[in-house]
Amino acid sequence: MQEKVSTSTKYFGVYVHIPFCAHRCSYCGFYQERPTKSALNHYVELLIKDIELQNDTPSADTIYWGGGTPTILSPDNISTLGQYMKKNDPLLEWSVECSPGTITPTKLQALKEIGVSRITMGVQSFNEKTMHMLGRRQQSRTVFEAYDMIRANGFNNIGIDLIFAVPNQTIEEWISDLEIAIALSPEHISTYNLTYEGNSHLHQMQLANKLAIQNEEREIEFFTLTDQFLKDHGYEHYEISNFCKPGCASIHNIHTWEMQDWIGYGPSASSQFKNRRFTNIPSLKLWSEGIQKKQPNRYDIYALNEQTLVEDSLIFGLRMFQGVNLHDLQSRFPSVNFQKYVKFFEKLMEEGLAELTENTIKLTIRGMLVSDTIGSNILRL
Repeated sequence: MQEKVSTSTKYFGVYVHIPFCAHRCSYCGFYQERPTKSALNHYVELLIKDIELQNDTPSADTIYWGGGTPTILSPDNISTLGQYMKKNDPLLEWSVECSPGTITPTKLQALKEIGVSRITMGVQSFNEKTMHMLGRRQQSRTVFEAYDMIRANGFNNIGIDLIFAVPNQTIEEWISDLEIAIALSPEHISTYNLTYEGNSHLHQMQLANKLAIQNEEREIEFFTLTDQFLKDHGYEHYEISNFCKPGCASIHNIHTWEMQDWIGYGPSASSQFKNRRFTNIPSLKLWSEGIQKKQPNRYDIYALNEQTLVEDSLIFGLRMFQGVNLHDLQSRFPSVNFQKYVKFFEKLMEEGLAELTENTIKLTIRGMLVSDTIGSNILRL
């Protein structure tokens, strides 16, 4: 990585996208490709070239490998890419997403050797009926074996991802998923309300009226139960979908939600850097062609101004339970008129959706339940 250079932001993140999956889950609407050994080897070579093209970036404070399935890479792939990205100064955090069925001791050893400090496992459910609905092929014992393997290889920061409000899922089944999760005692638990992404199989079934989807009242019940249950078992609810043991919040994600700068490598990866936001084209073929020509193929390229950054800082900052310090935000973006936001927040407080404490505005549990609507309204101000 490059030496640290002058930057207007406090932190800098690096995101690496691994778009390969052996199987597409029913809920997934992300861009992905089927893996082959040669394709994975070539992809790592191209990722290194992609990083080399961005020769004006500061060194990273955090690195996040997401997907897709990053642990579909071989140990050699992991070592080659990781050693290239590794720097002398210690990172605040290096996270890698994994799928339970792709974990092996040699891969974990390779991740440990390059400095990975945090592993997040996509579990989604321990219930066979729910896993079938989500298109997950793993068995629960695969999750337990992978989890034990990760622990045995010295990782002390593990996350588990779960999904609730799945069609036909009962509250009792969801409580069982949470109980199994906390029995494992991971440092981090993410609980996502199922959404129906545009090109996912479940979305197509929804459009064809072939799903008995959960209604809004039941989604609220899932959410409020999850909040109380995990808090009762020692987890802090620090963002709408995220819980952690004290001191184990995702540093990379927090900095992203705070609108710090980051750079994304690989097809479909987004970046926010040097007052611009852009996304790499979601096509392995077209992305590869751009890298080979030393002209990255990007779209949704636009300049950022203080107004846009304030809006995004509020929308994403309000997803966090710590809320947004309005004084700090105004100091960071002095050209923006905050009066319209003050009036908006006063209305939210009157409705019991937000509360203000020492210049910090944060949503109540009721407010969290309608955070998407609140975000949309902020953009209309």
